[in-house]
Amino acid sequence: MLVPTDQIRQLYEEEGMSLQRIADELHVSAHTIQRRMEDLGIPRRQKGWRAARRTSSPA
Repeated sequence: MLVPTDQIRQLYEEEGMSLQRIADELHVSAHTIQRRMEDLGIPRRQKGWRAARRTSSPA
């Protein structure tokens, strides 16, 4: 199954979903999503990005 580029970008970059959650939604493995992202040049987020995002938001 070829996972659509625009759908990966939407779910990962704009909605902030994890690789595993995207994989679950699209009924493929997280490894498939990871490889597809690498093929497309979509950079992975650093671990802990959610916590950093919460603390850097204005109150």
